[in-house]
Amino acid sequence: MAIAIALQQYLADHAVKYDLVPHAPTLSSMRTAEACHVRGDCLAKAVVVKEHGGYLLAVIPASHRL
Repeated sequence: MAIAIALQQYLADHAVKYDLVPHAPTLSSMRTAEACHVRGDCLAKAVVVKEHGGYLLAVIPASHRL
């Protein structure tokens, strides 16, 4: 899966180091971690949360639930 351009730009602007690991399509972030052969706490997933004034983007480990 490709990384979103906006996320890629944000990471570049903040000098965040990361690795892209290609994998087959999956139905959950934990299955993605399995497909990539990494622990769930080493894979980040983005969750959009609706708040009073709009939306927030929370980035959490794949092993966590929100």
